[in-house]
Amino acid sequence: MEDSLQVVLDAIECKKPSRIPSFCLGADWDFMERFYAERGFTYEEFKQFKEDNLPWLCPTNIPLSIKLGVDLTWITIGGPVIWLEHSKKPAQMHGGLFKIATRMSSYNPPNDKKKRPIPHWWWLKEGLEDEDAIREYMKKDIHYKKSKFKEYKEIINTCLNKYGLVVSIGLTGPWENLHFGIGFGQVAKLWRKNKKLLHKIGKFYNEFALEGMRNLMEITKPKVVMIGDDYGYNSGLQLSLEMWRDLVRPTLERHADIIHKHGGKFLLHSCGSIGELFGDFIEIGIDGIESLKPFNNDLKSLKEEYGGDIALIGAIDDTNLLKNATPKEVKKRVKKSIDELGPGGYIPGATNFLLDQPPDNILAMIEAIRTYK
Repeated sequence: MEDSLQVVLDAIECKKPSRIPSFCLGADWDFMERFYAERGFTYEEFKQFKEDNLPWLCPTNIPLSIKLGVDLTWITIGGPVIWLEHSKKPAQMHGGLFKIATRMSSYNPPNDKKKRPIPHWWWLKEGLEDEDAIREYMKKDIHYKKSKFKEYKEIINTCLNKYGLVVSIGLTGPWENLHFGIGFGQVAKLWRKNKKLLHKIGKFYNEFALEGMRNLMEITKPKVVMIGDDYGYNSGLQLSLEMWRDLVRPTLERHADIIHKHGGKFLLHSCGSIGELFGDFIEIGIDGIESLKPFNNDLKSLKEEYGGDIALIGAIDDTNLLKNATPKEVKKRVKKSIDELGPGGYIPGATNFLLDQPPDNILAMIEAIRTYK
């Protein structure tokens, strides 16, 4: 829509926008299989999106966000694949090992559509399994490729100017770089027995991440940045508050300084129960928090205490409501969510990537947001 950027920025600044903007983080292959079977794209749309060089691969499927008609979506810049000499395996830039797997979905498509295996790509395990592997890894010269930032500048501008879609863009956050690369167990072990090495590997990760953020802001020039960094489980934080403030917060502060220096807004995607971090988020200068599953975050209390200082993004339950409710029930719950958390400082959307929800429920959610009065 023509006013997407303005309503998104107004909401992030905790102002009352002229209408409620909507958000979609992206979608995995399971949802896309359902969407293709029941809705899909026309060949003309496909050709146009390919000509515009828009990313199709899940989970950051930009054409889907355009087709759904949302105002804000997300894409993250991946780093180079590296080689781990000690294990003779390729890894992501942080040293983590990822894997592609396939499975059969529970979804049964219409009779004229063939059921196919669903691929999934995600973290398998840490690749830096001991202190020797960490030290070997830190000898590498690792950088994000500058050419990527130029490519994404074109994508962001095309999405906004041609389709009225605001694309937030970002990099992997400091906590995920750390535990993807060396593993939760080794983080805990080094915290107790070799904090010097833990800080050293953290600094190594942060140097290429902060260099990447500077290049992002100077070359891509996004209006909205979103870093992905999950801190919570369903019942609390993945690490102690002391560890978070030592290992994570200083890097977020430096990201915030870089983003705000270049006039951008800083959003953070972080799953799980993270309410106890909101005071820190505001001190850091983070402009908005995304995900916010309602069953493990007290959203009304967070809104009452912090709603004038930080925007809430997402917060529409993707685990039960969007999966199991009827479209009518979805619309009712979405309206209630906006009543409680909006209208200013709130951008509603599913709390994570779209997975196995019925497409009709996602469309009902977006319609309820669009027509809210």
